Amino acid sequence: MIALAWLVPAAFAWPADGDWVVLERNTIAYWDEADDVLGADPSIDLVGVDPDGVVYWSADVDAMFLRLRLVGDPQAAPGVLHDRVWGFLVETTGNGVVEQVVVVEGSAGELSAYPNQGGVAGTQPGFAAYGAPLAIGDLSTGDVRRMAAPDGTFFLDVRVPVASLDALGVPRDAPLRLAAVTGTSLYLPWSDLSACDESPAVAACSSFTNVRALPFVLDSDADGLPDLAEDALDLDPFDVDSDDDGIPDGAEALEDTDGDGDIDPLDCDSDNDGIRDSVESGLVTGLPDTAANGCFTPDADPSTTTDPRVVDSDGGGLPDGIEDWNRNGAVDPWETDPTEASDDLDTDGDTIADVLELLAPDGSIDDEDSDGDGLSDFDERLYDVDGDGIPNFFDDDSDGDGLPDGVETAGDRDNDGWANFEDADADGDGIPDAVEGLDDPDGDGSGNAVDLDSDGDGVLDRFEGAGDPDGDGIPNYLDDDSDGDGLTDMVEGNRDPDDDGVPNFLDLDSDNDGLTDAFEGDGDPDLDFVPNFEDRNSDGQGATDGAEGQGDGDCDGIPDWLDTDEEDSFCDPMQPLPEIDPDVPPEPGLDPAIFGEGDWTGGSCSTSGSGFAWLGLIAAFLVRRRVAVGLLASAPAMAQGVDAQRFLPSVDGQTFAKVEDLDLREAGASTFAAWVAHTDDPLVFRPTGEREVEVLGSVTTTILAASHSFGPARVGVATPVHLGASGYGLSAPVHLGDVRLSGKLRVATLEVGEGMALRLGAAADAILPTGTASAWLGSDRPWVRAALVGELAAAKWRVALDLGGRSGTGGELGALRQGAGLAWALGGAYAITPQVFATLELDGDAWSGSGASGVPMEWLAGFRYRPERPWALAVAGGTGLGRGIGAPEYRAVGGVTVTPVRRSFDQAEL
Repeated sequence: MIALAWLVPAAFAWPADGDWVVLERNTIAYWDEADDVLGADPSIDLVGVDPDGVVYWSADVDAMFLRLRLVGDPQAAPGVLHDRVWGFLVETTGNGVVEQVVVVEGSAGELSAYPNQGGVAGTQPGFAAYGAPLAIGDLSTGDVRRMAAPDGTFFLDVRVPVASLDALGVPRDAPLRLAAVTGTSLYLPWSDLSACDESPAVAACSSFTNVRALPFVLDSDADGLPDLAEDALDLDPFDVDSDDDGIPDGAEALEDTDGDGDIDPLDCDSDNDGIRDSVESGLVTGLPDTAANGCFTPDADPSTTTDPRVVDSDGGGLPDGIEDWNRNGAVDPWETDPTEASDDLDTDGDTIADVLELLAPDGSIDDEDSDGDGLSDFDERLYDVDGDGIPNFFDDDSDGDGLPDGVETAGDRDNDGWANFEDADADGDGIPDAVEGLDDPDGDGSGNAVDLDSDGDGVLDRFEGAGDPDGDGIPNYLDDDSDGDGLTDMVEGNRDPDDDGVPNFLDLDSDNDGLTDAFEGDGDPDLDFVPNFEDRNSDGQGATDGAEGQGDGDCDGIPDWLDTDEEDSFCDPMQPLPEIDPDVPPEPGLDPAIFGEGDWTGGSCSTSGSGFAWLGLIAAFLVRRRVAVGLLASAPAMAQGVDAQRFLPSVDGQTFAKVEDLDLREAGASTFAAWVAHTDDPLVFRPTGEREVEVLGSVTTTILAASHSFGPARVGVATPVHLGASGYGLSAPVHLGDVRLSGKLRVATLEVGEGMALRLGAAADAILPTGTASAWLGSDRPWVRAALVGELAAAKWRVALDLGGRSGTGGELGALRQGAGLAWALGGAYAITPQVFATLELDGDAWSGSGASGVPMEWLAGFRYRPERPWALAVAGGTGLGRGIGAPEYRAVGGVTVTPVRRSFDQAEL
């Protein structure tokens, strides 16, 4: 951070060590090699190697400072320099012609500026081209100094006051380009020239364009504050008026006058008296770049001004913001003059001047409650909130809402800065106090005007509003059943499970299943803690309530949408299910094949690992008392939004195939990867019993990934291409999958033992529906997953844990909805040799409210071989655990990653 030396108006001080900014050339520090001076005089031998550099600059409000680095000491004796010349070539127009040569000459260290009056091109215009020099200072005036650097080199620093810059015609907002020079005399060729190390030096670098440093600007916005100062003060160096109050930053005090944490150029009201600085300064218009939505307010009377840094400009005892209570800069009715001390007398100390209290009906200057409403004049003040011409302190209804001030009180129910008695909507619920009144129907002791829930139904007034959709003559905020469906607002609440934009308490069909809330009621027969009016599958069996309908197919008196067994009666006896050969697809044009009741699952042979009871996930068609599923040759119609492939490799591929770890590449490194995965049976249908139909029997996918490291952070992208997919009535051609954007951040690294480190961080992925949501290989909406990442690493092993969640895609398979849920991964790696690692990975999801079919889990074991950077090869294989959708019978993957080595250049190559 640059020291704030410019805040001290005392005698000038040189910049602190941290205030100097090294000039750059070709994106590295401006350089010059040692020992390249003819005659080997170290006092005029420029030197600078990245990152230290040879030329530096700094600035404050009074001067520009320049510094050059030398091999030898320019000082011959205390207070005396060697009889040499050190200087800077200065150019501001960008045309490559030096305009000024600022030099320190001779043993007295005289600092002068010579203009290139002849406009001669090149790095040495020649003495004949120079105009009359401008004397700036010398060693004795303190404008030149010599400093020893910590590395054994020496600095020669010069100070060029702002007045000298103006005299030289150097614009404050122009880009300055410099080169450093030294010599034995101003009349002779330079002995050394920065960024020119050939011999002879000057002859090889005669073009200033070839040796100049990258430009810098003293004051980009010409507001009187150098860019360095504005950066340090969090001001905008390209904005003349950072707080948009109409006053240039350089014209305001660079301090925090009112102690509110903002310095004056960032404070709309520097003295915190309630009147904006632009008004107190008498401004009618702002500056050209003063934004309309900033701090600027025009002064209604620019002929008089107050001090924006003094709370009481006239010193009479009343603050400016009290005297000018509407804060417009003019003396209006019921105001006193903030520039006239004689009208500030306030006998009773209520901040209302005696001259104004004499105008009140009682004419008393010592009455603390002039209108007798129970609120003190101090609380009510001079404001005229309702604009009736009567100030609050003797107006018994200050906000004109029909409610007496004494009843409304001086509290601030909605914390908006306005007291209840002067706030037309005291509780901030969007319903005016004049409408709500002071009745208390819920008996909670708060009148409606200050009650956030006037009817006590659990839904706030600001949500309910004053409408009356059920036409019962009772506004919603007072109606305990706003939609008149027989379910109270307290029961229905403000939720919106069907995402139709209508909250439950106003929605006649809250779950949008085709059955009204009044019909479904608030029971919960399937004990899933979701009441029927919000539950699209109230009995927890079969299809949705809307699909099952209100009939009673088995004549047992229980409507189908609530009947867990719709085939338990003589009313319609069971029909035998046809025999189905799962390996023979249906012929085109025939009716859909009927599979009967069963489960949608992954193809894993395991039936353990989930801990959930298997749910029957039934899709498509309800055929009277039995559920039928038809998979036509055009399978995409049933595959919207469900990606059963599940293989999402880490884009940087450092250690694991899928688990995110925190062993990031060095900053600036990029990694490219290609993976190929073959997955068997990621999605099957299991009719009653253990027989299975391969819905998505296999899929082969290649994933191309790239990532870039910023040190502790990494970003990347992965693009899958599905090379082929096969399944029941399915033959999918090559197509693009869902693109994934990935980010990872390492937050901390802790040493927890000898040679052992604990790393903590986070990772997040955004999956975009760029592929075709068909063949069970794509989502139809974006979804994200994010996880906290922890890693414990030693010399030969590491363990990583990812724990977080994922959003849902809304994809559905019958009654199953792919919702949000938990996402986790656990991985371990062991170095068999320095080049060969063995890995074991476990990962899974748990979709909310989805049963075992929504809990895919699998393991993957493999090896990673790193013969040498930049290449690494990986192979792995595994199976599903449990029968969640996407948990395959087996998966085999292979991958190659490459991290190109960035070439480093040494100084000689440059």
